[in-house]
Amino acid sequence: MKAMRLALIAVLLPLATCAPAHAQAAQCAGLADVLEGLDRNYGEGIVWQGTAGPEVVIMVTAKPDGSTWSLLMIQDQLACLMGSGTGWSGLGHPAGEAI
Repeated sequence: MKAMRLALIAVLLPLATCAPAHAQAAQCAGLADVLEGLDRNYGEGIVWQGTAGPEVVIMVTAKPDGSTWSLLMIQDQLACLMGSGTGWSGLGHPAGEAI
């Protein structure tokens, strides 16, 4: 459990330090559509996920080489893109490998 919390902090901390000029409203759609779009447009697949409460899942997708990543918050099969970036290095789980 402690490792999961540290992983979540490691993922969310960079978002808290983003410059306001890069801030934008979350974009939401059905989970299947979002995952399909991230795969089709960016070649990203799920590399990490965890729960943030009884009904909320936090998920990270990344390109197999780690060059791009996306952070999703999911509730009731609605996925919202909370952030994205470059240079995913994973947390003990290789990008592109099924979880």
